[in-house]
Amino acid sequence: MTFLFTAFAGTAHALSPYGCRGLETHPALAAVEGRDGVFFAIRPELQSHHGLAEETIAHVADLSAALAGRGTTLVFLPVPTRAQVMSHMLPPFAADLGYDASVATAVHVDTVARLERAGVVVADPLVALRAAALAGERPFFEADPRPTATGARILADTVAGALSDHASLTDARTASFTSVPAGTQTLASAMRSGLQSACLSELPAVSTDAFTTNAGQFGANTDTQIVVGTEITETSALNLPGFLSEATGLRTLGYGVPGGGAFAAISTYLTSQDFQTAPPKVLVWEVPVSAPLGQFGDQPIRELTAAAGATCSAPVPVRAADASGALTAELSSAQLTERTALSFNTGGTGVAAVRFDFVGADGFARSRSIYRHDGQVLTGQFFVPVGGLADYGVTSVRISGSSAFGTAPQLNVCF
Repeated sequence: MTFLFTAFAGTAHALSPYGCRGLETHPALAAVEGRDGVFFAIRPELQSHHGLAEETIAHVADLSAALAGRGTTLVFLPVPTRAQVMSHMLPPFAADLGYDASVATAVHVDTVARLERAGVVVADPLVALRAAALAGERPFFEADPRPTATGARILADTVAGALSDHASLTDARTASFTSVPAGTQTLASAMRSGLQSACLSELPAVSTDAFTTNAGQFGANTDTQIVVGTEITETSALNLPGFLSEATGLRTLGYGVPGGGAFAAISTYLTSQDFQTAPPKVLVWEVPVSAPLGQFGDQPIRELTAAAGATCSAPVPVRAADASGALTAELSSAQLTERTALSFNTGGTGVAAVRFDFVGADGFARSRSIYRHDGQVLTGQFFVPVGGLADYGVTSVRISGSSAFGTAPQLNVCF
């Protein structure tokens, strides 16, 4: 038996041009090796069902409507997986793992259609990315899930196409922006590093032609576009904000949180004073389709909706609850409803998590907590929806944090 296993492993080793072994069970990152040195992570890239539930789509539509009320157009940018874009590079073994490219495409197309029917502006780059891959271009890296600069430019062009006929740009102040080459850059990659430990030969480098974008004569006087997202937005060599400026004519600023999923960057931005005092003309939400919007229930996206559009002008006095630093507030006369939220400002401190214990007329406490990602900028601002609690006749709330609050915390009811 030992001889047979060794012989089988040696055959598999010989079949890999890079001398890779045991990728499917690799402890750091289970993967498969495709054609031409393209490696695919089994999870999440070889999962066929990256769709959104109807409830989630309704919440995205609510967020879009709330932003529209502030004069901001939301553009939802679902970034497909490499398996969706480069399915022709997959090994036959991918099917044995349950991946079906046609199902993945159908789920993606259906999700985009349902978002659009709900009134959300969607920039769907799948067709353009796949056309580039089939034409021999390189929209994604071989051993990293991020797009190359070529792929980032396609994402930007897709956003511009989605906005081309939209009312938000008919009166926009635009200017000319030009992207110029900035040499070749090799990026650090956790995926490539993990895979390399299972391979004898050097894997393809995570290298891309980098670009910078320059504004024309009137670039400083244009309307603003913000793109928030993940490492795709954050990686400066990919130049997604710059390509967005070039494609749309809007001055574009970007903020991404590597590993932050769908919510880290956008929650920082929407709870920031930058947004609250000067909402942008366009907000592009870059979301990998593999980042599930409903993973933590509806509270994260309902917080975004409250931050985007709620009127939080009903202050509620807070006082110290006990020596622990927690606060308490009376809510019996606050007239809470299913659409009400509470806005809590920590008083200038960067608190990463806040817990709200709502006490009902029945004497029971029901808790809701908000957590920020380790890598995101902390604004000290939290919005907690109270939907589902109003029926219990909430009389008070106890608020505690992962660290001390400032000297002047503020609580408001948002309608």
